Amino acid sequence: MEDSNNKVNTIYKEENFAGNPLKIIKLGSDVGATKNMTVYETANDIIIVDCGIGFPDSELFGVDVVIPDVTYLLDNKHKLRGLFVTHAHEDHLGAIPYVIDELNVPIYANKLVQGFIKERLKDKYQTAQVENVSFNLITPETDEITVGDFKVKAFGINHSVPSGMGFAIKTPQGTVLHIADYKIDFTPVLDKPIELGKIANYGDAGVLCLLSDCLGVTTEGFTKSERTLNETFGHFFEKAEGRQIFVTTISSNISRMYQIINAAKKYGRKVVFSGRSMEQSSRVARELGYLPFDDTEFVDEKEAENYKQDSLVYVIAGCYGQSGSGLERLSRGEHQNIQLMDDALVIFSADPNPPGVQEPVERLLHNLTVRGSEVIYSEIQDNLHVSGHGLKGDIMTVTALSKAK
Repeated sequence: MEDSNNKVNTIYKEENFAGNPLKIIKLGSDVGATKNMTVYETANDIIIVDCGIGFPDSELFGVDVVIPDVTYLLDNKHKLRGLFVTHAHEDHLGAIPYVIDELNVPIYANKLVQGFIKERLKDKYQTAQVENVSFNLITPETDEITVGDFKVKAFGINHSVPSGMGFAIKTPQGTVLHIADYKIDFTPVLDKPIELGKIANYGDAGVLCLLSDCLGVTTEGFTKSERTLNETFGHFFEKAEGRQIFVTTISSNISRMYQIINAAKKYGRKVVFSGRSMEQSSRVARELGYLPFDDTEFVDEKEAENYKQDSLVYVIAGCYGQSGSGLERLSRGEHQNIQLMDDALVIFSADPNPPGVQEPVERLLHNLTVRGSEVIYSEIQDNLHVSGHGLKGDIMTVTALSKAK
């Protein structure tokens, strides 16, 4: 579903340079944290940062996803020069398969993001469309990329998916720092710490404008490191000896997968990835070396019934109660390959409060409990999830270092 109610929202307009003003336009959601899509425009050129989906609320019956309205871009298609993607989350890349054919714009992303986009394109168009898309590598190690009036350089940040990036976008009017979703993590699981030094260097050189994640700005302090969850899964796996175990999280949270696999290995269990999105994400992550475990540590979902259930850990899609997801079907007793055993342990390890999911999650919790499972989630147990978004302290630090005008 295209968001036809969305209006072109110019959040910044700099006209100090006669004849070549800079516009920063938000084409995604006016309110909320999804459908991320930002346009940078001069008189001659346009680049886009991110192209994500939104998630329908309970009023949008029969709608699976909501995408940004790209009419403005189609009207200015002659100026399009590139689409830059900050990280591998659906609300930042998920709309690409729905609009890339019309926009026909080169994509600049790291290998993990490219891998996720290619899987989504295969789902929608099969392999032929993947070959028609122009993919270009950008990482913190690659040189500055010139596209029309813009020069773009990536730098590393921390988030709940590895290899997230911020962009320093040099325009004729000055440098803009675009840092979509981030936190400051000095002990990440799979990443290097956020490159605060580079942000400070840009600040010293002069930053015209900072576009920053602000979801946690009303909460004091700093977000915890992802590594603080290291002992959580081991604790629950040890207590669940002899029982069936399911862990559900978002399918792009590769760092969380890494910790779950480590804990499973420690307690002699093999890992089963269940659900299409979970299988796709884990496969891409393994191919790119983010999950460097031997193949013997994994069991295909279709073969899982041949193993003792207390020798496995299922990492299953559906933490937000999505209709038709692996966990949702399991909760109704309608999963094709997996039977929910009595006294199974189901651990929810994901953000407990994203918009629009309360009703389906409550229904899912009810169904699992009625079927005899012990369900562990954030309202009754701490240390199940660490946010990928910075709190007030993280945001103030980055803002101060940027010295944005």
